[in-house]
Amino acid sequence: MRGRKPIDSGSVCHIYQRTVNGFQLFYCVKDYLLFYSIVAIAAPRYGIRVLGLCQMPDHIHLLVQVPDMHSVSRFIQSCDSWYTKAFNSRYGSSGKLFEAPFGIAVKKGEKKIRTAIAYLYNNPVEKRLSKSASSYQWNYLAYANSRNPFSEWKNLAQSRFVYRCAVRMVRNCHEAGLPLNYQLLSSCFDGLSETEKKMLVDRIVCTYPLVDYPAVLSYYGSYQTMLVAIDSNTGSEYDIVEEFSPGSDRVYHRLVAEALQRFGPNAITILLGMKESIRRKTANVLQQLTGATRHQVCKFLHLAMQTAESQQVHQSPTPLRRG
Repeated sequence: MRGRKPIDSGSVCHIYQRTVNGFQLFYCVKDYLLFYSIVAIAAPRYGIRVLGLCQMPDHIHLLVQVPDMHSVSRFIQSCDSWYTKAFNSRYGSSGKLFEAPFGIAVKKGEKKIRTAIAYLYNNPVEKRLSKSASSYQWNYLAYANSRNPFSEWKNLAQSRFVYRCAVRMVRNCHEAGLPLNYQLLSSCFDGLSETEKKMLVDRIVCTYPLVDYPAVLSYYGSYQTMLVAIDSNTGSEYDIVEEFSPGSDRVYHRLVAEALQRFGPNAITILLGMKESIRRKTANVLQQLTGATRHQVCKFLHLAMQTAESQQVHQSPTPLRRG
């Protein structure tokens, strides 16, 4: 790829993807699962070994072992295109979702790789989405030690028929070599209890294997040793400039909850489908109700910051360091 340095086969790389204007990327469980399944299907097609994926509300971190730069670029392009098409169709939006080019940094040596692992898995802790790296569902760290870390275990044969049907639909989709889609996910979750929905999420993650946990654990020796190391050192990243956004990302949960209460189950589709002028008026209301910053509300509603607003928001002039 033009402008990219060659990458040696087998290199471990940290990939950082933010969205156009920092717009919110994931609003609900189905969004997270759909993107996860896309990455799970695309990675082996391009010879990518995934050591970590962390899905934040408005950006993504990946730690991958790659064959070459061309394969990485095609992999990212495939994932982005797949998700963007599905997202736009679901929410009635249009245009690109992801900013280009994506950020990438090669990590040479076990120390730098361990630092990158800690940085990736601690992203939700830094943004106050969870108290520990292993308690955040969308970095998939807990699945290194359990097949059902966020739900109770129940034998499939003893489960309700509607739940067994949902599991079968997911398995059939994976066996066909396809990622999940919104229509399938809606069919799967319809009629399930809250307990069954949590069980299904764990089943989906395990049905679509993505992270090479043995490879990750090889840098630490055991799962418990890895947790201690990750919890003790949040890691640092000097090679990729990540957007600096102060405050907690929990505000996006509040924004979603408020939107659902006001507009019903199709709230995000309704909001993103509004004319820009109406969305800006809605932004004023949501900001007052949730305590979100102007920047956060604009990202939530896919609104580009206006000149006066942009002057109050800046990117970190130097790469972020944690720990």
